[in-house]
Amino acid sequence: MKKITWIRTGLLLLVITFAVLGGNFLYTGVRNASPLEMAGTSFSLEEGIVLTQTFTPAHNKLTSVALALGKPVSADGMTGDMRVILSVHDTGAEVHAMDVPLEGMPDKWYVDLPVNVRLDTDVMYDLSVSVSNYQNNEAPSLYLVPLSFQGPEIDGNIRGVGASSLSDGESAAVCFTYDVLVPGRLTAFLLIIGGILLCVGLTFLYRRKKQGEARTVNELLQTEICRVPVVHILFFLAVTAAAVILRFAFLSVKSNDYYIAYEVWISEIRNGGGLASLGKDIGDNPPLYMTLITLASYLPFEPVVIVKIPSLIFDFVLAAVCVRLFGRLGGKELGKKLTLYAVILLNPLTLLDSAAWGQCDSLYVSFTLLMLLALCEARPWDAVSGGPAGFWKSGDGICLLFSVGLSLKLQAIFFLPVLCLIWIVQKRNLLKPPQLLWIPIIYTLSCIPMYLAGRSLKVMFKIYLGQANRDYGTLTLNYPNLYHLIGTWSEELKDGYFVYGMLLALLLLLLLYYHLYCRRGTWNGMLLCKASALSVLIICFCMPLIHERYAFAAEMLLFVVMMREARYIKVALITMLCTLFTYCTYLLQLERSFSVLPEWAVALVRLGVIFYIVRDIFHSNVPEGKDNEICC
Repeated sequence: MKKITWIRTGLLLLVITFAVLGGNFLYTGVRNASPLEMAGTSFSLEEGIVLTQTFTPAHNKLTSVALALGKPVSADGMTGDMRVILSVHDTGAEVHAMDVPLEGMPDKWYVDLPVNVRLDTDVMYDLSVSVSNYQNNEAPSLYLVPLSFQGPEIDGNIRGVGASSLSDGESAAVCFTYDVLVPGRLTAFLLIIGGILLCVGLTFLYRRKKQGEARTVNELLQTEICRVPVVHILFFLAVTAAAVILRFAFLSVKSNDYYIAYEVWISEIRNGGGLASLGKDIGDNPPLYMTLITLASYLPFEPVVIVKIPSLIFDFVLAAVCVRLFGRLGGKELGKKLTLYAVILLNPLTLLDSAAWGQCDSLYVSFTLLMLLALCEARPWDAVSGGPAGFWKSGDGICLLFSVGLSLKLQAIFFLPVLCLIWIVQKRNLLKPPQLLWIPIIYTLSCIPMYLAGRSLKVMFKIYLGQANRDYGTLTLNYPNLYHLIGTWSEELKDGYFVYGMLLALLLLLLLYYHLYCRRGTWNGMLLCKASALSVLIICFCMPLIHERYAFAAEMLLFVVMMREARYIKVALITMLCTLFTYCTYLLQLERSFSVLPEWAVALVRLGVIFYIVRDIFHSNVPEGKDNEICC
């Protein structure tokens, strides 16, 4: 029976492999037209005349060559062959040859000739077209008709091909079709093969362990590998594969930010010599992020991919940090941890923010949540420990993580009030004001590569000031908040609105923190996460110049909290939907009148979420005890 099982599995793998490779499912067809030197001209193909088209392959796998042929309407009885030869331009070595009979040729003929050869994209090739044994009593010539791309057809008969490759009015003699490997399809194929082998291997091991006993699918799924049930391993692999495939699908999306900034940055970085371009005033993002983008520019990808690589990597880092934070909040169930892992990676906000938009929010949020994790795990013995593990749970380690996040994006400063609150209510002197000096230290260190390349240190220190002083012509950019209730723009009241918003946010945070300071009981990680998310939401609701992405950290924290307290599921989902409406308004380039909900209605919903979290914090009692206790 064991031999039959392995034979059946082997045959299944062979059939799948043959179907995928033979059916060419791993590839997609890409067409590339080669333009004529004289657009709009038909070339006469008579005996002894050879038309040669020189080209460089756009991809390695050439599958077919398309030609458009024509003859005079009265030319009947045409005989002979058209010979097409593909050869190396420099050496003349023949790569492929084919003959096409001319007998019975219609007045206009579109012929797609199969080639199926592999070419070198660094070598030039010649495609030669000629006729042999040509006889025609009524007309002297055969014509190679240029493919026009003014519309889908020429004279109602010949189809235009590869329109995206040529501009209007340009013509082509030949159209090349290539097969290009699709990474998503290859990944899916390998996952299927790996899944079959894994299932067969697990079944074999399980049978050896359970010989003579009844076996069910449920028992097999509960089989443990390294103390982890198989069902959890399969779920983790499926979620990871889905997250990777979805991100591949969004890689080609180009937002207005890409056309306005990112594409120009990558072009200037590459033209400036990579790391040598760090000395130039490229981009208005902080030095640490621009250095990461510069290093990524050495990869052989398109600019739209280069910009998204750091964010895509940190999506998985963010998911791991959220899972670890959930465990510190008391979440012990492996199933819930994997569910949170799936929620962080597959929710539309994370997916659109990184894979579609190419924003860097997952980078700075990963470090700010690491800071909260360190606060939750800090103990008095860790705070005074001299070991490396103790450093990251000490005040210096916590402030260092915060400083790295702030060096990646200005919005990390929304967590500064939380650090101030911890410093006020702490009982173990974990945080001290001098430890915030890590902020200028880390930022200055991140400036060193650009400074050595020749960029002004003064300019780099003013980057965040320039971002804060931008004039967008409105007090909020696609983030429905207070200013959609009282009016989003007034040139005369601009400065007053800005001061008013800052004072209002400060007043609300003082009221919240005063209550938290006066409350009885011991602080725990759950309260810290709720207070942090609430602080970010209050700042975003009250402050002007807020973009739709600035509450990203609060939204990720609410996902963590909802896995621990089910009543927060509706809060997290409502907040996600409010933000998703604004994401789609920007990414889909919808006018405001086409928004799913009026912006004032979304602003009221956000205000309701804030009131709900405030009420929950004010009415919750934190039990005392070492298991719930954190650094305060």
